[in-house]
Amino acid sequence: MQDRVQRFKALVRQLMGGRRGRGVRYPQAVRMEAVTFAHEALASGASLSRIAASLGLGEVTLARWLEPERVGLRKVEILGAEPARMPAPPGVVLVSPSGLRVEGLELAQVAELLRVLG
Repeated sequence: MQDRVQRFKALVRQLMGGRRGRGVRYPQAVRMEAVTFAHEALASGASLSRIAASLGLGEVTLARWLEPERVGLRKVEILGAEPARMPAPPGVVLVSPSGLRVEGLELAQVAELLRVLG
């Protein structure tokens, strides 16, 4: 197992090209090498933090790589050509500058409300 760790670290050093720091884009092959090693080490009882440390990776990074693949898009079915529309509320709709919304009043009730609030 130690040979695999050394091989992984050599791949990362080669990838880094002498640079230090974060922001490395690991190629898929390098990620898969770490994931394969991590699965085997986890099965033998090692902790995720210890595995990540031995590979020289952050624990969060390795944990993300171990997550099942996420699907970015899902297939959807369009049921109708027209989007569904909400029916207009009965009466007048009053919206204040602060966002207060009053619906369903008759015109005389809106006038009274505005007079009282005025």
